[in-house]
Amino acid sequence: MTDTAGIRESDDPVESEGIERSRKVWQEADLTLLLFDASNALNEEDQTLLKQCDPRKTLVVANKMDLCLKKQPSWLEHLKGFEWQPISAKMNTGIEDLKQNIHLHCGSGIEHQTEEIWLTNLRQQEAGERALAALKRALTGMKEYEGEELVAVDLRSALNAFGEIVGETTSEDLLTRIFSEFCIGK
Repeated sequence: MTDTAGIRESDDPVESEGIERSRKVWQEADLTLLLFDASNALNEEDQTLLKQCDPRKTLVVANKMDLCLKKQPSWLEHLKGFEWQPISAKMNTGIEDLKQNIHLHCGSGIEHQTEEIWLTNLRQQEAGERALAALKRALTGMKEYEGEELVAVDLRSALNAFGEIVGETTSEDLLTRIFSEFCIGK
């Protein structure tokens, strides 16, 4: 996470260097939070900045929304295609939603999913629980320096359990269980 200098045009060589560095960080970022004062109209610099942003990698944060409660903000028309999060730092509103939104975008390096993932039966749920338990054992083993071999065994157990969920693991026990739970004809 990097807090950069504002991006604008400047004749000052020191400020220009800071702005150029900000642009480099911005281009490499997985997610950019673009903070605007919601109580004011977007100026030309703001609009230019929005045009340079990739809407898939940008979350517009509109602060001072407490000052916009009675009227629709004029800048809303400029956010077509962008996801935006209303907040009020002064009133401490919208901050938890912003945190959740950031987590959805960047959490654990996993891309934001638009569909929920469900474990559809007891077998998948049990496999998920075994995977979680094995990952917890592996984490504990790493923290307590138990040795790479023991951690690897736990990671392999977790991988096998995940494989059962997605259908990549076909152990004898799994096949026996499937055939006992379903009526499969000849």
